[in-house]
Amino acid sequence: MKNILFFFLIIFFYSCSESVIKPLPVKECEIPDRLTDPNADIMYGHGASKLSPDGSKMFISIWGEDFDILDLKTSKVIDVDIQSVLPKNWKLGSAIAGVAFWCPYNSSIFAVIILAGIDTVGDGKQYPGRYHIIKTNIEGTLFEDITPKIFDPIGSLDPIGCDGWLPTSKEGNDTFLIGYKTSYFGGSKYAKFCPQNQTLFEIERTGLISFSNNGKYVYRSKFDYSIPTMDHKYFFINNTEIAYKDAEYTEVRGGFFSPDGKKLLLNTWFFDTETKIDSQRLGEVWIIDIEKFMANPVNPYTPDKIINIKDRFCMFSTGTPGGSFTSNNTISVSMFKKGENFQYLYEIDLNGNMIRQLTFVP
Repeated sequence: MKNILFFFLIIFFYSCSESVIKPLPVKECEIPDRLTDPNADIMYGHGASKLSPDGSKMFISIWGEDFDILDLKTSKVIDVDIQSVLPKNWKLGSAIAGVAFWCPYNSSIFAVIILAGIDTVGDGKQYPGRYHIIKTNIEGTLFEDITPKIFDPIGSLDPIGCDGWLPTSKEGNDTFLIGYKTSYFGGSKYAKFCPQNQTLFEIERTGLISFSNNGKYVYRSKFDYSIPTMDHKYFFINNTEIAYKDAEYTEVRGGFFSPDGKKLLLNTWFFDTETKIDSQRLGEVWIIDIEKFMANPVNPYTPDKIINIKDRFCMFSTGTPGGSFTSNNTISVSMFKKGENFQYLYEIDLNGNMIRQLTFVP
């Protein structure tokens, strides 16, 4: 009797372990037509960007153009209505940057670049559109035009670029990294900008992509324009080059630091030189242990963790997965199931385990 019981227990545990660890066969995960058909409709979706300093919220881009704010505790999407915070003689133009910049010392305040017109006459008709950097808050009770005053009073004719709000900023003493032109035919400039005293300190453009909250690390790129292929784009953490394995077959985008500054997340997309698509890899999220790499910068470098969203979830992304950190140990990924026509944000851990869906409404 004991032998029979032992036999059935062995069968039970074996069958349970099989049901838990058995992976989904790759052949059963069909690739959606929209990833292989050049005439397929464009897939829109949510993309995530940097986490707020207190870790409670993050910006999400809407179709890569507009943006909202996602409350990570409640999963509530906060609609950002820029027009409502503008003065009455301002009119929002057709363009808003698809990403904003968190204030390092106040997680309800952010800055964003907009195209807006100002009625300088007062007749409700004069709205020449110009670019501005404005500072506002989630509650919609704050408005500051922090555009450099070297431009006309109505703003910059050329788009203003911004690489971030530096973590060394303090209340009353902010510093931004901006790119700009002072005249239509003038050359592009790059500078540290303090809106409080209107100082512009010109510096060399280093290809900055992002920096850690603690200011210890910067991630940047350099491109050899003489040979326009991916394997001639070089990446650095601080001044140490990081050469990714298979870079010639990979589109590497983004570069988000974890809140503690110890990890770097990259969004990647694989293709081959003939079909432009590798059905086995497609979109992946790479995680780099920065301290480990800096202690032993071996190249070519293989990321510490590689999460292939097709193999893990039988889901897909049109292009790179649009991921970002939601905490030191979790990330958001933008993806869709076969048959869906919009890609939403999902939260997963660094081992590729699904935690929850973050957004639900386009």
